[in-house]
Amino acid sequence: MLTLAIKKKWFDMIDKGEKPEEYRDIKPYYNSRLAPHEGTEQEIMLRNGYSSSSPLLQITALVTKGTGNPDWGAEEGKEYWVLKIKKKKRVLPETFIIKARKCKRCGGLLTSKQAVKDGYGHVCKIKANKEKQEDQIQQLCLFDSDET
Repeated sequence: MLTLAIKKKWFDMIDKGEKPEEYRDIKPYYNSRLAPHEGTEQEIMLRNGYSSSSPLLQITALVTKGTGNPDWGAEEGKEYWVLKIKKKKRVLPETFIIKARKCKRCGGLLTSKQAVKDGYGHVCKIKANKEKQEDQIQQLCLFDSDET
């Protein structure tokens, strides 16, 4: 399946159904990829950016040549490869992001909301609380409250 990078403005318009066509310059790079499919419908992946976590749209588009609409990014009178979008669906990227921090005690990765909030994993939190209690027990008071 052909994957094409696309700017956010055009990606969002296609996703909302406001832009029914995508344009590519008639150059050797696109000629080699689109010319064999001219006049046929093709599955094409549109990626908003180059990151592996960038949003994706899988489209079914009729590959043709023609002039484009200036409101959708085409120069007036210029000929383009025109991808006439017939169907589209949002696709989840293959990677995902986990908000994480490191444990204050052991340096391990924290991924749960509670662990990130506490700064400790569940086991380290128990151990840290136990250590804190032991430290408080070992403290000596120099002044006895009974003597007045």
